[in-house]
Order: sequence, then structure tokens, then C-alpha cells
Amino acid sequence: MLIGGDKKLINIVLKNMSGHLHRNSKTAIMFTIALSFLIFTGSSFELIGHMLISQLRQLAGADFNVNGTLETEVYLDEVKIRGYLEDNKKLIASYSFQSATLDAVVSNFNK
Repeated sequence: MLIGGDKKLINIVLKNMSGHLHRNSKTAIMFTIALSFLIFTGSSFELIGHMLISQLRQLAGADFNVNGTLETEVYLDEVKIRGYLEDNKKLIASYSFQSATLDAVVSNFNK
């Protein structure tokens, strides 16, 4: 497949390739490691993003969350709120009611 003057260069090219074989192997290994690291970090960031969303969903319990406060004596009327949410079920995928923690209730009671 070599044409004309290229036949004379075949020995030089083969000698050059064999002389740089060890260096080319190191370069290929370094390139593979760098590419693997980029793929790993990309997938790790994707996983962290999904994990954060999952944790937020577990923490809130639903897409729509109703919280009351202990600072005032006004409490939420769960029956009315639940009725409204049930009437608009086609707009709201899910909802939950969350009470205050026991520590907050006890500390508010002791005030």
C-alpha cells in the first residue's frame, strides 16, 4: 500500500513506533483513567441530585405540606383544609399534615 518514496520511510516509522511504545502505553493509560474519572464524577453528581430530591420528598412527606405553629393559640382546622384539598384532587397530587415535634410541644407547654 505504500507508494513511491513512502517505502523508504517505513523503517523509520516502525523504529519510531517501537521506540515510543512504552510512552504511548502510559499516555493511553492516563487518558483512560482521566476519562473514567470524568464519567464517574458525572454520574456521582447525577446521583447526588436524585438523592437530594428523594430526601426532600421524604422530609416533607408530600408535594403539598401544611404546618402549624405552636407560638399562637390558633390551630389549623384540618377538617376544612382536608375538604378543600379533596375537592381539588385533580390539581393536587398528594398532601400531608405534619404536627410539631414532641420537644417543641413540651417546651411550649412549659413556657
